[in-house]
Amino acid sequence: MKKLSLSVTVLCIVAAIFASWARADEPYPTRPITTIVPFAAGGGTDGAARVFADVIAKRLGQPFVVVNKPGASGTVGASALAKSKPDGYTFGHLASTATLAECFTRQFTADYTSDDFVPVAQWSGYPPSIICKTDKPFKTFKELLDHARKTDQTLFGSQGKGIASELAIMIVEQKEALKKFKYVPFKGDSEIISAVLGNHVDVGCVTFAVAVPLIKAGQIRVLTIIPDNKMPDFPDVPNLYELGYDTGFRQFYLATFAPKGTPPGIVKKLEKAIEETTQDGAFKSRMNNMNMPIIYKPSQQLGALVQEMKRTYFDLAKKGMF
Repeated sequence: MKKLSLSVTVLCIVAAIFASWARADEPYPTRPITTIVPFAAGGGTDGAARVFADVIAKRLGQPFVVVNKPGASGTVGASALAKSKPDGYTFGHLASTATLAECFTRQFTADYTSDDFVPVAQWSGYPPSIICKTDKPFKTFKELLDHARKTDQTLFGSQGKGIASELAIMIVEQKEALKKFKYVPFKGDSEIISAVLGNHVDVGCVTFAVAVPLIKAGQIRVLTIIPDNKMPDFPDVPNLYELGYDTGFRQFYLATFAPKGTPPGIVKKLEKAIEETTQDGAFKSRMNNMNMPIIYKPSQQLGALVQEMKRTYFDLAKKGMF
């Protein structure tokens, strides 16, 4: 009986392997694909996702329909992805906070964890930047900190508790023994920019790409970029690392994830399509025009990056940072 049981087990494993290979050879996709963006329309993440959808759709021969599901630091959209049918026709473009809901149990309640997603591939990184109106009295990040020391009413627009960019600024506050900013949550970049321009907040954190047109128009000023990025068209804009602040957030990933249970063959096909998209001339040109970097990491490397970010967040949580 034991030999029979072992034989049945081996046959099941072999059958599963062949089934996976068979799925890899099946036509895909044969109908439109939904891509969930967990931030409001008009923001930097949304803009990059739409460029990505347009280019990869031409490669795969089916439309990629962008659906915005903003709210709760990206967890509304991530939750919708986790509950989606794992048939290869719903994916999500997620950042770290939305991916790692289990790290933020003090801030919000989510009905999923990072284990509910399959990493497909990273194709960009979004460099958040600290902006203000050009008529504000502070012209540099240091001057902003000096301004905040004089008042406890400096309003800082962000996308919610636990967002890496907000944590990075909190780390700076801790290093400077400041603790003066009052954080005001918004759903996305477009809302934060409106609040900055309307003088509802003193400064805000938005994706650099969204800030560029307003920088060129002379309406806003960028004080610093949070991760270790340099924008070629704006070499004079410093990042926090150049200013002496090692926050631990050197890169912010924007990557494609699938719901748990998505067939490996489909994940592999999309991973390959994403790699080809990042090498596409039109994609490179349009992303460059948006000042969005192209950073490709395949599924395995993306999974390792997710685990690294998880460790970082848990460490900050233990320190009481959020």
